[in-house]
Amino acid sequence: MRKSILISLIFPFIFQLVLYADVTADDYLPHLDNKYGKILLNMRWRYENVEQDGVKNAEAITIRTRLGYQTPVFFGFSGLAELEHTIPFNSGTYRSPGLNNALNRAVIADPRNTELNRAQLTYTGINNTTVILGRQRIKLDNVRFIGNVGWRQNEQTYDAVTIKNNSIKNLQLYYGYLKRVNRVFGRDAKPYRGLYYWNMDTHIVNIAYTPCRYARLVGYAYLTRVETRSARSNSNDTYGAYLSGKYPVAHITLSYRIEYATQKDNSKSPSGTSFDLDYYHFKLGGFCEKSKIDLGVGYEILEGNGTRGFSTPLATLHAFQGWADKFLATPANGMEDLYTWAGIRLPYKIMLKTVYHKFEAENSGANYGDEIDFLAIWKIDNHFKLLGKYAHYSKDDFGADTNKVIMELNFIY
Repeated sequence: MRKSILISLIFPFIFQLVLYADVTADDYLPHLDNKYGKILLNMRWRYENVEQDGVKNAEAITIRTRLGYQTPVFFGFSGLAELEHTIPFNSGTYRSPGLNNALNRAVIADPRNTELNRAQLTYTGINNTTVILGRQRIKLDNVRFIGNVGWRQNEQTYDAVTIKNNSIKNLQLYYGYLKRVNRVFGRDAKPYRGLYYWNMDTHIVNIAYTPCRYARLVGYAYLTRVETRSARSNSNDTYGAYLSGKYPVAHITLSYRIEYATQKDNSKSPSGTSFDLDYYHFKLGGFCEKSKIDLGVGYEILEGNGTRGFSTPLATLHAFQGWADKFLATPANGMEDLYTWAGIRLPYKIMLKTVYHKFEAENSGANYGDEIDFLAIWKIDNHFKLLGKYAHYSKDDFGADTNKVIMELNFIY
């Protein structure tokens, strides 16, 4: 065990030594010209520590590797296959379904896993149209409703067919039929029903219109029908729209987002379940080109009826309601998240950011708690990136006080 942990700690520094030697990634990895296809390689070393009141501290040291190959285009067709492998070096010190059942530890959802991450056939033979069939990554808009949960080591993928068309100027049409979602808990979570994957009969439509460079109008319909019995409570029909964009004023670029969605039960929702819930999101920010400072404020509302809250079961949830991951499921009384952020871009491609959240129940007005987050990113070059995160959630009427620390090194080829 000690040897494995030592290897995992030394691993990223070996990359650093290679980096600062007089070589680049192209010198020690085979290079394929586009006419011969493309090698896909992504590696991520991560250390994550969670201190949560009521359970023992959790600590995870993991390495995730993705290796794949994308063929050149041949008569409009191209193929892609990618394997994904996650190694935990201290599996007894954190709880993750499919890895262990350490109920006395905090959860870190990065189990040991080996799987076919993507296997897709792409057709681009029709002008301005892309059709993808097979296991694929799907990320729509800000991933609030449909995402790949890219923060976790084992990403979420979809067995689906998707079609994107840009034939009409300034208009993008997107349709997808999702037959299965492969979730982040991995193959070993099979005994835990609904964690490994969900069978689905889901249609997603996303239509984006860009009338000018300052505005983008998007309408969407996500008809989520989950057929896996243990997960049918995630079924819903969601319809919504948002307006977003950026507008320059002197040396400041203002950004905005105004969004509304409504959500109802459907034929796959559990019997006797009926709900009609709304979603609102307002966001205003500003980036100063001279000082490289980014400031902003946002307000996100997910309604709750006392039995369930507005849900986004296919989202990249880590990106919302704080990085301590206390609200991956919307509470039954809903959520009001008033948040503000401040960031700065420094020389040498270093970025710092802090976010503050104030959480309250939408339905009852109860004070859930608040959270402060910190982020530091150093993009070393086109292949290497270092990242550090800290999240502190202070509870009032919901959950438990939680501290989370993450350090990771990313390598992309």
